[in-house]
Amino acid sequence: MEVIPSANPNRPAPLPYPRGWFCLASSKELKAGTVATRRLAGEDVVLYRTRGGRVRATRPYCPHLGAHLGFGGRVDGEYLVCPFHGFAYGPDGTCRRRPGGGEPPDAARLSLLPVREANGMVYVWYDERGAEPDWHPPELPEPGYYSVPGQRLLLADTHPQEVAENISDYGHMGPVHGFAETQVLVSARTEGPVRSVRLRALRNLPVVGRVPVEYTVRQFGLGLVLAEVEIAPLGLSMRMWVNPTPVGAWRTQFRVFVCSAVTLPWEPPAAMAAWLATRCGVAWLAKDVRRDVEIWHRKRYLAEPCLTPEDGPVGELRRWARQFYPRGA
Repeated sequence: MEVIPSANPNRPAPLPYPRGWFCLASSKELKAGTVATRRLAGEDVVLYRTRGGRVRATRPYCPHLGAHLGFGGRVDGEYLVCPFHGFAYGPDGTCRRRPGGGEPPDAARLSLLPVREANGMVYVWYDERGAEPDWHPPELPEPGYYSVPGQRLLLADTHPQEVAENISDYGHMGPVHGFAETQVLVSARTEGPVRSVRLRALRNLPVVGRVPVEYTVRQFGLGLVLAEVEIAPLGLSMRMWVNPTPVGAWRTQFRVFVCSAVTLPWEPPAAMAAWLATRCGVAWLAKDVRRDVEIWHRKRYLAEPCLTPEDGPVGELRRWARQFYPRGA
């Protein structure tokens, strides 16, 4: 993981943590029997996968005497076992076994968090009031011709809303990313927690030079961004996920995933081309995110920016984003 040291760790955060689904791991990271600790909204979350394959997320402390389950905790079959005294918790969070035998205390129950696994990623729900999810991450069809996803991690000073605004900030695409002749093919549409837009632009790619690229971008809350990319002259389709997860006040971890498909008449060369395109796509997307991060990392969030028509529908996006914060925040 690339870590950019905090530019100003003591500055106040102008936006609170948003509610929604946030990616805390890839499915590959969380193999059967794995226990992992992740940060979400300033607190630890313990992820684990049972031997039977079920993924669970819990607040980190054992209700017996407060041991951190992510440090020394282990999976025993379908149970998560505390490293301190060996209390064992079932997939529903209840204590199923304690040392010495006998009935476990009725109050010994893990504080489980809503968790979903989709698209090769593990998402955990955050709501500061503890409200249950009222929507879920999308589960995309998995065509066999797509490559295995590649992944990059980056940690920097910013907030998921800055990432969301970036999608609607058409004015930065030329100066920051080198887009030319950007066109909005389908204007931004919103439906509850989902926002989508379709764009076309010319981009300079290594080796092949300038080519037309079409992007269908969908945002699912403030934690999931999916760009479905078509580069017709190369017969190339790509899925690019940018998952910003708030790990602390104005501190965000990015999990970037890319998978590719190449249209060629022979299957083995197509598979090899897709593998190569994915590796290039991960580097390409990570470079794009890095360019944005270098600006986000040091910029100041302005509640009342001086917007121009060339900026795109940033103000509209901010109004859409209000649904992910407590009323009045």
